Amino acid sequence: MLVIVHRTHGIDSALQFKVIDVPKPDSWRIVRPYGEAVELLHLADDRAAADAWLRQNRHPGARIELVDDLGDASADADASGSPAQEAV
Repeated sequence: MLVIVHRTHGIDSALQFKVIDVPKPDSWRIVRPYGEAVELLHLADDRAAADAWLRQNRHPGARIELVDDLGDASADADASGSPAQEAV
């Protein structure tokens, strides 16, 4: 059995977070809507690995996005110009 616990911490929390790495350009991220935000579920080195991860780890509303050279994602199209994949 797997139990997942999500916690939200206010901006005024005493907790401190540090970014230690950013996604590599041309990597793929699997994200899903989370309220008004977007939750990162997984980062993959290539589209095939992202597709495989999403098939094995179904999440309602999840989508695959290509990460550009600035660390931003393109949800509109993948590297071939096809629409980003939506999970069912």
